[in-house]
Amino acid sequence: MYDAAVKLGADTIATGHYIRTERDDEENPVLLKGLDSLKEQSYFLSMLSHRQLKNTLFPLGEYTKQEVIEIASENHLVPLEKKESQDICFIHDSTFAEFIVSKTGMKFTPGDIVTTDNKVVGRHRGLHCYTIGQRRGLNCPGPEPYYVKSIDMINNRLIVGFRKELYSDTLNVRNVNWLSPCTEFSWDKPMKVMTKIRYSHTDAPSTLFPSSESTAETLNKTTCPNHIKIIFDSPQFAVTPGQGAVFYKEDKVIGAGIIQ
Repeated sequence: MYDAAVKLGADTIATGHYIRTERDDEENPVLLKGLDSLKEQSYFLSMLSHRQLKNTLFPLGEYTKQEVIEIASENHLVPLEKKESQDICFIHDSTFAEFIVSKTGMKFTPGDIVTTDNKVVGRHRGLHCYTIGQRRGLNCPGPEPYYVKSIDMINNRLIVGFRKELYSDTLNVRNVNWLSPCTEFSWDKPMKVMTKIRYSHTDAPSTLFPSSESTAETLNKTTCPNHIKIIFDSPQFAVTPGQGAVFYKEDKVIGAGIIQ
């Protein structure tokens, strides 16, 4: 979107995301949480580049959703409110599963639902219909509800477990997008951060470590690590490979990457 705007001669673009930005002493963009704790969207924009952030305006970040509605009312803008959705906004006429099949061309077939001790407890409709932490739609009777624990693509199996089995205190993250300069951190010691592992997750106290794959250059501060490890102070529910993990210092986003 930004590249298209530049071709049209625009200097900046503006979006309605509830986040804030400011500039540091070297005029680099700093990404901050929006003031509305119920609507703030820094999680979604944490993988933007410095160039994209620097040339984008976020006018709603200093307001709550209710304040925006009031401003719209005062200026006779319509609609003041519309039905909100937590779903993916660009999927309108199909289910998520149908969208995945149509865009990837992958073939999915039904298979076994098994517990962590390899007991078959049901049949799945195709692995593209499920995500880690999902409870609804499994149709597996048990002494307590089953949740999706992992997805075995090789053997076409859906692994399920009880809720207590889905907690983890450790995750590995790759392809990290650092929004704060490397020189701000001492890579020879762990860093205390708040980590968010999905949009609906409350960021939790954790410790960030450069992973064993980090190079000597990283530890000498010449570059930021592309691979890191996060250890939470207390276990978190349904850590999901493929989701983003975002790291905060108070309201400031310092980086984000993809959970492995």
